[in-house]
Amino acid sequence: MNPENIRHVVIIISILLFGYFNASLAVERQIEADLEEYKEVINRYTDTRIDAMHSHIIDLMKRFNQTKTEGHFSAIPESIKNSWDLLEMFSQSPTSEIKEILSELRSTLTSMENILDLSELEESSSQSVDLAYETIRNVGDDMHELIQFYLIIDININRMESFIIQAKEKSTL
Repeated sequence: MNPENIRHVVIIISILLFGYFNASLAVERQIEADLEEYKEVINRYTDTRIDAMHSHIIDLMKRFNQTKTEGHFSAIPESIKNSWDLLEMFSQSPTSEIKEILSELRSTLTSMENILDLSELEESSSQSVDLAYETIRNVGDDMHELIQFYLIIDININRMESFIIQAKEKSTL
């Protein structure tokens, strides 16, 4: 192989390696950004917030039953039956399970963050780093489901509160 060809091969390999490391660095930065975002979201779902939401739903159920007892309506209308069922189920479920899931997610994120930090300081096996990235993605999926669940709960709380207010207003007219 002549020196000119060797030079071309070296340039091509250098460009490929540069592209690989830049792409790898971009992926790593994205994973780190995701990790920070997930930690921020998880920290919003504190045990206190879960207890407060659970209490709010129980109070809402009591107000709903009181409104029914006062004769503002006779039966649960079909339009809010699903909301009632969902909130009733949630009000009767123990919050300890949700708190445990959140605790596990927090612990997993911390462990994965430690693996990623170690990988920057020393040569860590690429398998453990890949596992950390995959785990972080899975935590993200779990968090997405959790957030969807709480959005659904919030929507149904709003529907029930609105119904109670409307039922009381209609009966006073």
